[in-house]
Amino acid sequence: MSFFKSIFNAVCDAGSELLDKQQDYAEGFEGMSDYQLKQLYREMRAHPYNVGILNGIARNSALEQECVARGIVISNQEAERQRQYWQGRYSKMSSHALKREHQSIICKYRSYASGPARDDDSLLKASILKPQITALENIFRERGLST
Repeated sequence: MSFFKSIFNAVCDAGSELLDKQQDYAEGFEGMSDYQLKQLYREMRAHPYNVGILNGIARNSALEQECVARGIVISNQEAERQRQYWQGRYSKMSSHALKREHQSIICKYRSYASGPARDDDSLLKASILKPQITALENIFRERGLST
């Protein structure tokens, strides 16, 4: 029985250590810009456990939670998922509402992509709008509307 108890205690200790490390990483990610998070995410995907198994799991989990909380598009799969979401949402809208939405999104996109404060954060914000713009343009094509 002591064998199973020692295994159980080791698992519990590892779990609490993992949560502590994850919290430490989460606090560090809060102060980072969206661009820095996206760069770190790409690095983490390429080398998920270069900081060790336990640290890697904690870092990866905290990083993904922070990216999701900020709404950052972090991969092609996520961009496709968001495009499908927006396309489903836009397919229910009237043509007039679609045109207003398109105009609003394009204005935001242009201000991020070519505004006076064109930095890494504004370019990231512009890239986050891309799945939404693609979904809008797909709906326009399906309905034979011009943008």
